[in-house]
Amino acid sequence: MGNCCLGSGGDGGGQSAVGGSSSHPDANAPNDAVEGFLRTRGYHGLYTQIELSLSASNLRDRDVLSKSDPMVVIYTKGRDGSLQELGRTEVVLNSLSPQWIKKVIINYYFEMVQTLVFHVYDIDTQFHGLDEKSDPMVVIYTKGRDGSLQELGRTEVVLNSLSPQWIKKVIINYYFEMVQTLVFHVYDIDTQFHGLDEKMLKLDEQQLLGNATCSLSED
Repeated sequence: MGNCCLGSGGDGGGQSAVGGSSSHPDANAPNDAVEGFLRTRGYHGLYTQIELSLSASNLRDRDVLSKSDPMVVIYTKGRDGSLQELGRTEVVLNSLSPQWIKKVIINYYFEMVQTLVFHVYDIDTQFHGLDEKSDPMVVIYTKGRDGSLQELGRTEVVLNSLSPQWIKKVIINYYFEMVQTLVFHVYDIDTQFHGLDEKMLKLDEQQLLGNATCSLSED
């Protein structure tokens, strides 16, 4: 169906043509103006959505005291050379060979050559977390009469979401004729711990986003 790879380009970013072996337009290629006109009339052509998974190796180290904190921005390049942003990954901290978790979904148009441009940026520490959504995980506790918390279970981490729906179920024991107080802590899991089993995560290394309390009883 095409190819997608990273390479070096004269504009500082990797380029790839998706949908053909050449990125040069030909006389039979669709015209941008015609395509724009057809889209205003509700015709968008035949297309499907594809998911891009990105990684890199041996990036240049731009930081003095640590490794770079890379993020990729993906663009589509028009025939006039203009770039239109399609999406961006999360920031991977302290890595010169990052494997980005966030997938970028793009529209693949049949019978068209699409040129993609990839720019890799080193994100300054002061901007970490800016314009990125949280990666939330819930930890459930039971609260004793003395106020102590005992952990009952954890959900999985949902990446890049402010309205997460966790799939993992947490099973607890319900005791009749007793009031049980449950406490829910929601944490934003740092990028460097993504992929680690949630049971192995140290909560004091994560950011607490919020908490809630509820009581279980027969009434």
